[in-house]
Amino acid sequence: MSVLHLVDEPIRVLHLNLGTVGIGHYGYQYALALQSTPGIEPLSVLRADVLAATIDYSSEMHPTIQGVRVEGRPLVTLVGAIIRLAKAFRPDIVHDTAGIVSLRGAIAASVLSLFYPLVTTEHDAVPHVGMDRDVGRRIARWFERRRSRYLAVHGAKSLELLVAQGIPRERVVVSP
Repeated sequence: MSVLHLVDEPIRVLHLNLGTVGIGHYGYQYALALQSTPGIEPLSVLRADVLAATIDYSSEMHPTIQGVRVEGRPLVTLVGAIIRLAKAFRPDIVHDTAGIVSLRGAIAASVLSLFYPLVTTEHDAVPHVGMDRDVGRRIARWFERRRSRYLAVHGAKSLELLVAQGIPRERVVVSP
């Protein structure tokens, strides 16, 4: 199966982003882009606190964006809620745009990968200075790299870095 397939119906993408602040806002912008992309039927699952802090978000205006409460919620109930959303939506693919930096997101995406093909956008093939010391982020990266069918990167240099780290070239998709 390829990442994208040519069919008459739109591809159903469950977009997952449980990142905070910067990566969470990236997820919101990505969700907005998915809404207007021909051939894609999206459901974006983002942190409710990130959505609440986003000035132009409203569930009435953006019904394909679903907020989930993360803080103070047991991991098992969070993952259960995301699995229920996925089962109701029936995606063709799950795309995680923050799992590499969110341990809870990586675990949720890894569980979803048991049922649906998983693609992860890896923003930085080599962690920013200091991020590599965060044990949760190292575990998240480990989970995502093993569970993802494909890793999407933003450029040829990131592709080279992942291949140098032992990721098979055929599992890396370069996205501008």
